[in-house]
Amino acid sequence: MVRDTLLRDSLTGEWSVGLISSPCASPGTCCYATWCTCCHVHSQRTEILDLTGEKYVCCGGMYPACALCDCCGCCGECESRQPWQCLEACCCTNMAIIANRFLIQTRFDIANDPMDNFCIAIGTCCWCCNIFVEGDADIGQMVSECIFSMMAVCFLTQQEVELRRIKSMAKPFEGVPAHIYCELAPSQQKMCRSGDEAKADYGTMEENHVPDNR
Repeated sequence: MVRDTLLRDSLTGEWSVGLISSPCASPGTCCYATWCTCCHVHSQRTEILDLTGEKYVCCGGMYPACALCDCCGCCGECESRQPWQCLEACCCTNMAIIANRFLIQTRFDIANDPMDNFCIAIGTCCWCCNIFVEGDADIGQMVSECIFSMMAVCFLTQQEVELRRIKSMAKPFEGVPAHIYCELAPSQQKMCRSGDEAKADYGTMEENHVPDNR
């Protein structure tokens, strides 16, 4: 789910399946996302990082003010994914789902699903309601979170179907397209560069590897 207008407009690809139809497209994945949400979020982030070669950053670098970042001091790139990735999946599940989605969209050039834009619009309306509603100022936030919770399983399922398609390609990932990279925030560009460096190092190791024919 990409909110930034310029970045959103730079994305041109489409999801393999629509958000609403994703549970029917992959029922098993939908059940996994429903009953083992935290595990699914964790394994999905692992798939994404393995494909891009990027280092782990809490919540995909989307929420620098995250309380978990303050507690564990992992607001930047971490040398080790664990236990931070596990903590994120369990303690900041909704944020982790959005982070997974953002990483997939910006690394593999996939535009927002129509339902993404609907959720963004609803979130904006709820925020506006907080300004005018007297009494409980959190009612808009509560409504927004309820809607997201209902959509979370569909998000995870659609993302998993897309990752399967990407991994089935001959060359799953060849770097972030230039027209997307230039619209990313500096912190996101840094994350992308770390992935490129990791893949370059791996390529050098492959070239220098001499098969043992003994």
